[in-house]
Amino acid sequence: MSVLLVITKVPSLRRRGGRFGQGGSGTAFIMVDMDNLKTINDTYGHDAGDEILKNTVDTIKAQIRLEDKIFRWGGDEFVIACRGLRIENAVSVCEKWVKAVRESGIDHDGNRISTTVSMGISYFRPDDKESTDVIDRADEAMYRAKHGGKNRVELAL
Repeated sequence: MSVLLVITKVPSLRRRGGRFGQGGSGTAFIMVDMDNLKTINDTYGHDAGDEILKNTVDTIKAQIRLEDKIFRWGGDEFVIACRGLRIENAVSVCEKWVKAVRESGIDHDGNRISTTVSMGISYFRPDDKESTDVIDRADEAMYRAKHGGKNRVELAL
């Protein structure tokens, strides 16, 4: 089975990245990585992996605002751009998304399959040279979340 994920692709983020940081908008960039997708693929097959991937994206899309943008970064990684998400609220908002994914799941061939996600949050800094600098920090924060036990959120300051 092939799964169509209706989300914006990476080049669009790279083109638009600078615009998200203009005007002091306080755009949060959230790197999202699915936890244990390889184990799901190995245990239940790639069709189940595709289903849980789609379920995860659909669950997150149901949580974010209409003006937020979700981009496929690669594999099972996504970036969410949330203009106007204040830094003091970012972790609690993302924790709600993490919880929603953890509580969702799919039924596949008589098996209930669920997964979790790890998220890293970053914001543009005045000294950023490239639009992807903010993504690099979000990626580092996401890996801290994974190394800290997965199913978590980390903020890059």
